[in-house]
Amino acid sequence: MNSCLVFAALALSPVFCFAAVKPQSPSTPAGAVTVQADPAAKLADAPLAAPRAELLRLAFEAASAMPVNPHIKSRSKSQELAVTTCVELNQAKTAFAFSERIENWRRGAAFAELALHCVRSGGEAAVTDRLIDLAYAEAEAPAEELGQDWRRDRIRSKIAQALMLRGEVETAAIFKAGLEDAEAGKLAAFEAGLMPDERFDGFLSVLEHGVAAGNFDMTLYAMSAVREMYRRFYSSAERRAILERKLEVLWVKSPIALRAETLLSFAQTAADNADKDNGVALLERATKLIDGANWTAQQFAEVMGATARCQKTLGQADAARASLRRAEDKFAAERESIWNFERAAVLRPIALAQAAIGDSAAALATFRRAFDDGAENPNGRPRAEDLTATCCALAQSGLEPGEELMKRVREIRAGLKAPW
Repeated sequence: MNSCLVFAALALSPVFCFAAVKPQSPSTPAGAVTVQADPAAKLADAPLAAPRAELLRLAFEAASAMPVNPHIKSRSKSQELAVTTCVELNQAKTAFAFSERIENWRRGAAFAELALHCVRSGGEAAVTDRLIDLAYAEAEAPAEELGQDWRRDRIRSKIAQALMLRGEVETAAIFKAGLEDAEAGKLAAFEAGLMPDERFDGFLSVLEHGVAAGNFDMTLYAMSAVREMYRRFYSSAERRAILERKLEVLWVKSPIALRAETLLSFAQTAADNADKDNGVALLERATKLIDGANWTAQQFAEVMGATARCQKTLGQADAARASLRRAEDKFAAERESIWNFERAAVLRPIALAQAAIGDSAAALATFRRAFDDGAENPNGRPRAEDLTATCCALAQSGLEPGEELMKRVREIRAGLKAPW
């Protein structure tokens, strides 16, 4: 069964049914007269410490410093990262203001992400409707403006998630029609977390057939779906065991990094459910897999970050710190062979994990290295991208950066200039 057929099979099940028609504006039926809410007036930011709010502003400023021509793609991608970080930190009003300033299709993706946040946080329905309509308008832009089809599908997939989450399954189903494989796969993974009990067996069977076809995208999103199902059905010992066994089938052709990520996700879910014995067993499986593989410095930082978080939750604080030291040691040993515009990407997951396990001093020191390493490239564009990403990561960490570090961040922001 090829990937297109797999996603079609998912879509034709009772849970994932859709009609292959072009969607109408999702919140405004034809001929209806409505009074639309103004998100700028209705959305609000949750309380946030001043330094973290400044980091978000500096992140967006750094992204926006890149000239539209010729860096519209890099600029908008970094701007969208600032928006999604605002959403994560419940800064909805700021997220909307930032979204309006994005100058390509990612503006629609940002509006849709904010709509999803509004549903999750119980926001006003009229505001969510308006955000969905704004996202929809971007998705329906002329092809010459929007570009490749996957961009339209990215927005439509996010709209479908927001609609599904508030129970508008039939409308959401229309937005799923004709999505390309990657976006259909992401949506299937999202839906797995909402799945009714009676669809469990059929959904797993479809996933298994899809992975057997050897399509990488299908394997990637099948594993994502299984992780969501594991969280969704963890209270059922029988289904939990089925999903653990299914890993052996689903990951036969998957890369080591994806296997490790999935096992660590399972272990974290067990830990989050206070099931220490199962969490430790799954963590041990993941550790053996990790130790037997070769990793780039960035991959190793990411996998050790996830390992450390899990170890901390399971009460293994010393092991968590040791895992992060291993990542730091690998970075130090390989630093000179890593391009300067890639070094901060290695340091950020280490710093975030250090913060997550409560090692604040080490985390701040690592963030400082990330800011400094990200500022080394002579060209402004990679410096701006790194500054945006590291500002966002530090804001996410919840740490108090202190005035000295903030002064350094401001200096790097002020130094963003040509050549780009």
